[in-house]
Amino acid sequence: MELSNAKKAGEDGYYNVTIDDSPSATEFYTRADNIDDWEDMKENGPSGRHFGSLGVLSDNSFDEGFLVSDGWVGFSDAVDYMQFELQTAAKLGFYIGATDATKFTIWQLNEKNGNNGVTTYSLKSLQSVTLKKEGEYNYYADTYDKPVTLAAGTYYMSVESTNAKKGGSATYSISLSGGEFYTRVDNGDDWGDMKTDGANGLVGTVGTLSTVGVILDDWVGYGDAIDYYKLGVNAAGGIYDLSISGVRNNVKLTVYTKSGAKVKTVTASAKKSSIPLAGLCLDNGSYAVIEAPKAAKAQNSDYALKLTEKATFNWKNNDWNHAEVLTADAAFTGALTKAAGGDVVDYCDVSALGNLSFKATAGKVKVSFYDTNRQAIKVAVKTGGKDKTAASVSLTSGKVDNFTIGTLPSSVKYLKIETTGKTLNSYTIGKLA
Repeated sequence: MELSNAKKAGEDGYYNVTIDDSPSATEFYTRADNIDDWEDMKENGPSGRHFGSLGVLSDNSFDEGFLVSDGWVGFSDAVDYMQFELQTAAKLGFYIGATDATKFTIWQLNEKNGNNGVTTYSLKSLQSVTLKKEGEYNYYADTYDKPVTLAAGTYYMSVESTNAKKGGSATYSISLSGGEFYTRVDNGDDWGDMKTDGANGLVGTVGTLSTVGVILDDWVGYGDAIDYYKLGVNAAGGIYDLSISGVRNNVKLTVYTKSGAKVKTVTASAKKSSIPLAGLCLDNGSYAVIEAPKAAKAQNSDYALKLTEKATFNWKNNDWNHAEVLTADAAFTGALTKAAGGDVVDYCDVSALGNLSFKATAGKVKVSFYDTNRQAIKVAVKTGGKDKTAASVSLTSGKVDNFTIGTLPSSVKYLKIETTGKTLNSYTIGKLA
């Protein structure tokens, strides 16, 4: 301190200095701590020593009001950085309270490799809020209504005093105000190597959805937007029912054959949580794709799938030369469909039967009669309670669905069974009792 008139004669150089120790005039920033300022972020990134660590935020410790961190920022210590880990994807809301003006930010650390071989780092803001003043002294922010959605990984949060250069001093606390941890995320069934490995890729290691009364229970959503499941279809292919149920939000189900041809697509929702898909024509290698269309907006849902085998195809009797030879020992059953990839015709040799009964058990079938020379021939049949002579008979399950031949003429050798239906069309041939 210098007196402006110290060199003037007769003036002495004595003076007094007093400190105003009233709370409004004086503050010692005893909580300033620069070890968490992360000043070496650009050079050292995650290896930097100057940030705090909050450890793992997980579903095990989650509770609304759970204290994440507390501390102080202000003059000479304007910002605190804290690292935290997520082992699963999560949607999180934070409540931040402080005694002075502050800003709260969630960060992602990005890495850049330069041409000179030097790696540098930068921070990308994923969410940032400035605390609002509440009352005379308190400031707060709550992101409950606008939570941040994060995939599993490493992130950082910061609290910054926006009033630090003016002598700001803010004691703060951060707590969870709501959200959800997506603990059912499972990327083992995402078929990430589909383009390179096809059916031998990851989808093959997930296992199959079998038909033995098994109900598959799974989840899709943020961090796991899509599941692939191989369907347990027998080697010959056949007709199957597939159902989706237990849906809470929108879930899209698409069924494909092995070649990638689309069979059916449906979308289940909270209002229509269960949808049956009946009479699907599937081959061995068919698969189901389950998607959460709005996963990026943190919409997720449980779901359940059930596969039921209704009938299998018989590809061995598809021409005259391989007609199925029927005997009186057991009834013969068949299944047909006009759907893409389906079995559309069966040939049967009935010359060993003295009489026969024919019943359509599902859908529609047409039965035509042929002689040894494979020429169409008319036969006396009894159908719908009436006797008639016809070269062919069309039957519909549940309506006129059967015919009988009391005495099978020796001139009749073959039956040709066809269908025009694109779902399950099945039949049974047997000998009259």
